[in-house]
Amino acid sequence: MSLLATIISLSFLLFTRIMDNEGGFYSEIISYKIGYWLWLASSLTMLIGNTITYFSKPAQLSVSLGRDKDKLIRKTKPDGIKTS
Repeated sequence: MSLLATIISLSFLLFTRIMDNEGGFYSEIISYKIGYWLWLASSLTMLIGNTITYFSKPAQLSVSLGRDKDKLIRKTKPDGIKTS
């Protein structure tokens, strides 16, 4: 999804005009100011973060998840008495 968001935000560089309101009126794009560049930067940041997460070693992820998983699961006997 972050790739799609980045592509959509980059696609606005190809347009010369954009729909301005619900009435279907168009306005010319005369410059790209800080709001656009921050929007693009946020999409790129998410894309980079997702790419790093996707290609990181699975063993490192499973170890960190395994520790948290052990803390969250409490074993109980059939009679309802908790065990350690």
